Amino acid sequence: MVTTHQVEEVQHILTDLAFIRSGRIVLSCSMEAFEQRYLEVMVAPENLAAARAWAPINERQVFGRSILLFDSAPREQLATLGGGSTPPASPTCSSPSWAAHPPKHEAAA
Repeated sequence: MVTTHQVEEVQHILTDLAFIRSGRIVLSCSMEAFEQRYLEVMVAPENLAAARAWAPINERQVFGRSILLFDSAPREQLATLGGGSTPPASPTCSSPSWAAHPPKHEAAA
């Protein structure tokens, strides 16, 4: 077991992860499930409305482009809107808000 706020530094050796917020587990899953479930897409301004239609759970700006975070969204369709990747396994890398809510398919402990 490893506890850290810098998950991205040890992400490559993890088999499972859990996020705890205010003493509650808000996300607990295998790294494989995490990588399959979440997708970040860097979207050009002309594709932003189409990407937002897929209901991202978070949005942030980097170098004039929007990076949207999706939970269980269709990767193939979102890939047509911009470059997609698995987000870092750290809520602080993307936004503390994306791990603040229990996932759709799992209850918080």
